[in-house]
Amino acid sequence: MAEWENYVNSPSEADPLIRMSLGHYQFEAIHPFDDGNGRTGRILNILQLINDGVLSSPVLYLSRYIIAHKNEYYRLLRRVTSNEDFTSWVEFMLNAVLTTAQPTLRLIDQIQQIEHEHKVTVSRVLPSGGTVTFIETLMLQPYTRITTVDRNCSASRPTARKWLNSIAQEGFLTRVEIGWDVLYASNQYMRTLTEA
Repeated sequence: MAEWENYVNSPSEADPLIRMSLGHYQFEAIHPFDDGNGRTGRILNILQLINDGVLSSPVLYLSRYIIAHKNEYYRLLRRVTSNEDFTSWVEFMLNAVLTTAQPTLRLIDQIQQIEHEHKVTVSRVLPSGGTVTFIETLMLQPYTRITTVDRNCSASRPTARKWLNSIAQEGFLTRVEIGWDVLYASNQYMRTLTEA
């Protein structure tokens, strides 16, 4: 385990995606836990890419690809152990990155477009033009609450309510009452994440 830890954390001239692939194989071969090695290994892939500067945040969901192709994944893991077939293994992992990255980039573009549309709407609808923090709060997750806006934006509760209701009247947010709680859901954001 110490050798694996040293390998994944040491500076290297090797391509970070190949290092991630080899580090993942080695972690799975060591199999350090009774349970959860697969999940842990998949999380470590992303953390290694962040550590190596390939990703700035954990936006690449490799687990979906690996789970969808798990028979091939396990077959290739075994081939590395039995035949030292590192090439096929690395090709599989590179394909996982490519196949996962393409829809992830499209999703990021869609979310950035939603953020842009929120900025335009907020600046048009709110007399003060809102605040950058208000738009950031709307983009934190696909729904928000009055208390979240009032806390994040240092706005009074009535101001936060007014801002959210104004954006809801424009059709960008849907006001949803759940018991005593009121949520404001971003229609486009919810739809985009659901379709992803």
